[in-house]
Amino acid sequence: ASVISGWCAAIATGLAIIYGLWYTVEGHYMPQWLAVLYITLSRPAWAAALGWMTIACVTGYGGPVNTILSWKIWIPLSRLTFSAYMIHLPVIAMGYFSRDRLLFYDVYNVVYLVLGGIVLTFSVAFAISVFLESPTIGWEKIVLKRMK
Repeated sequence: ASVISGWCAAIATGLAIIYGLWYTVEGHYMPQWLAVLYITLSRPAWAAALGWMTIACVTGYGGPVNTILSWKIWIPLSRLTFSAYMIHLPVIAMGYFSRDRLLFYDVYNVVYLVLGGIVLTFSVAFAISVFLESPTIGWEKIVLKRMK
């Protein structure tokens, strides 16, 4: 019962955070107290929901989520995630600060910018992984083997 309650709470929290601002997209304004509450609690609540999912998967209560996250196809991508995390903000800043005119936001432009940012971020992350991370890991293995 507690596992089912945890999953229900995690899913409900995640969906509330993702779709909680939907009506503001349509031009409606959120009351200030609700905006403050959302801004204050959304990130810790998101972390708690992901934390529950992680703990549930590790302890054997992940079900289909654990099955999907355990696929071998995620291994190459998982090796790039830290480098991508470290480089994505400079890539985004470079894209926005290099503009010489204002950008008109519509669905096409946003999709174009997001997909371009993802491709550029993971391309740079791949280069960082190949030229810095992998040689460092190899060097570390050699040093640790000699220390034993």
